[in-house]
Amino acid sequence: MSATVADLQPKTLENAKRQFVELYGSALVMNTYLKIALVLVSLIALGLLALNFHTASKYSEVKPLVVRIDDVGRAEAVQYDATAYQPQPPELRYFLSQFVVKHFSRIRATVQREYPDSLFFLEPALADATIAHNDQSRALEEFLTTSSADEVDVVVQNVSLSELTTPPYKAAVTFQKVFYTPGTRSERARQTYIAQVDFVIRGHVPNEFIRVNPLGLQVAYFRVDQAFEEPRQ
Repeated sequence: MSATVADLQPKTLENAKRQFVELYGSALVMNTYLKIALVLVSLIALGLLALNFHTASKYSEVKPLVVRIDDVGRAEAVQYDATAYQPQPPELRYFLSQFVVKHFSRIRATVQREYPDSLFFLEPALADATIAHNDQSRALEEFLTTSSADEVDVVVQNVSLSELTTPPYKAAVTFQKVFYTPGTRSERARQTYIAQVDFVIRGHVPNEFIRVNPLGLQVAYFRVDQAFEEPRQ
């Protein structure tokens, strides 16, 4: 005689309804969870967007720190107003001196850093012409490879500002070239020069200028003449 297995859950209409409700209900619950997650993600995204707008508007009103050089060469922080700020003579003298020192010094340990930095003080057309002239003459390469060439230190003696009303502004920089014998660093000679400089101030200072020339001083033209010196008695 064959055994008969009883159906513990006979297929009735009520059981079918219950299974349908369970399957449909689980789908509805999952759909509800997904909707809640989507709402939360949307709220977080809106919050981050609002935070970005708030941060951008806040920092757009922040004024940069300006360090002014006073008459005795001390640095002091001053309030900045882009519509009213004008560089003062002590600042102009300081950065003109920096340009002359960096451009005309020839110290083997620093020339590969200082001379390129001096190009940040030149207008783009003048900087390009200077670079082209250096590439043609190869004066810097010759200095670095010739061990017998004198090193030259530059000492700025005076910066005279003659025209500051309308650009291009004008200045005369008096400086000495101090020649040192290589190896011994003993002073061999001194020569005095005067650089006539025409310059302007950039309205916008690029980020790459900040380290060397934060004022945005741009030399449009300069000429260097050796000064007449009476022979020492």
